[in-house]
Amino acid sequence: MGGKVNNIVADLHMHSTFSDGKFSPEQIDALFCNLNFQAISITDHDTLDHVNYISKNKDKFSLDIIPGVEISCKFDGIDMHLLVYFADKSINFLTDYFKSYRLLRIHRVEEIISKLRKDGVALNSKNILDNFNNPSRLHVAQELVSSGYAKSIKLAFKNFLIKSSKYYVPINKISLPDLVDCLKPFDCLTSIAHPIISLGKKKLDLILNMNIDGVESFHPSHDLKDEAILLSICKENNLLVTGGSDFHGWNKNDSRLGRYGLDNSKFKTFQLN
Repeated sequence: MGGKVNNIVADLHMHSTFSDGKFSPEQIDALFCNLNFQAISITDHDTLDHVNYISKNKDKFSLDIIPGVEISCKFDGIDMHLLVYFADKSINFLTDYFKSYRLLRIHRVEEIISKLRKDGVALNSKNILDNFNNPSRLHVAQELVSSGYAKSIKLAFKNFLIKSSKYYVPINKISLPDLVDCLKPFDCLTSIAHPIISLGKKKLDLILNMNIDGVESFHPSHDLKDEAILLSICKENNLLVTGGSDFHGWNKNDSRLGRYGLDNSKFKTFQLN
């Protein structure tokens, strides 16, 4: 799946150890530096801890690292992810929201593990909660694999963690309109992450009602036709084009690395906004 962007210079969607990625920000910087990228954005889930860390340790990084975060939210009853660029700890609303949302994440993991335990799937919650600041279903999936209850992360999700599973636990999320409204006073750029995954191909017109700045048009889940449709939506509605690999690092020889993002022209447009 997914089309390839030629001459990519910037990948604006990836995750580090500050959420559910395998590699530290320094390791990610080195990986993309070796690919001759100009810039990246580490967009960890529902936290600004990585942004603060990178800001305090600029001498450790070679690339231009654009502050970014991927925020879980809801729109019209649909689970969405909003990429927010140039956000930092000075936005008190986000800092407070992420603190409360982290507690919801912890409670969710504990509840999932409790449900699993009742059916004889004995996981150690400490292995997750003591090692990850922002625990997620991915961390539960990894624990299922390491404990021998699933052969792969993909099967762990399929058998235990998808929405139709009896072990699934929903989590309350901020509405996308409220989130966007709260961010408008700040110098942030907002972009819908992987819209084909979130909305499907038949609901892309909902993008026009979101009051956002851009759309992630390049992503591993998009094929060439998807990219063309999303680029057309951006052009016709004066929306910014963003793109990235959604790199987490858990797959060996990850084919996404270096293949998704923005070319020089589109990245310059992004920088000017």
